[in-house]
Amino acid sequence: MALRSALKTKALEVHLVGHSAGSILLGHLLKRLATPAGAAAPVEISSCSLYAAACSVEFALEHYLGATSSVLPIRKLHLDYLSDRNEKDDYLGGVGALHLYGKSILYLVSRALLDVRKTPLLGFERALDPAFANDANQWSESQLANLKQWQAAFKGSKHCVTAPSVPINKKGKTQQAQHGSFDNNVDVIGATIARISGKKPVKPIEWLDY
Repeated sequence: MALRSALKTKALEVHLVGHSAGSILLGHLLKRLATPAGAAAPVEISSCSLYAAACSVEFALEHYLGATSSVLPIRKLHLDYLSDRNEKDDYLGGVGALHLYGKSILYLVSRALLDVRKTPLLGFERALDPAFANDANQWSESQLANLKQWQAAFKGSKHCVTAPSVPINKKGKTQQAQHGSFDNNVDVIGATIARISGKKPVKPIEWLDY
């Protein structure tokens, strides 16, 4: 709020980008911004981009809709996520061909680490696909109402990574499309920068190979 007050000649423009559990952190931040203590008006967020969001759809309903719409209109929320095929081809570490878990970390969270097994997470392709809104095999029946409510309300943009590998530098080097590959993906990062600036970067991103 102090920064906004200090910008006397220029409006404060805030863009949020979060990966995985960052969607939970930013969701809580939005609720705080919607009801700022001692401020005359909430800070409006210009855009919010979430990569492979690990928050539940139920959390998204509470923190990215409703009271927070005063700071982040839902049309300004952008979701980047893996295709379900890529989620299932992903895996948690291990040695050689021996994997600790044979799917992505989102599947592990959804099916093993939450109180409700098969909780739909915002970063799942199938959580955004109406064809799976009533699928009690994919999701817990107790979560289907939340899923349908989110799908009906979401008016932002969706960007699915369908290719099995993603470009990570200008020389054509690629890596497997995995949960951790979003900040290495020159296409995803380039598109995010373009959304923030309102135009394409002066030059394409050359190197995210790290």
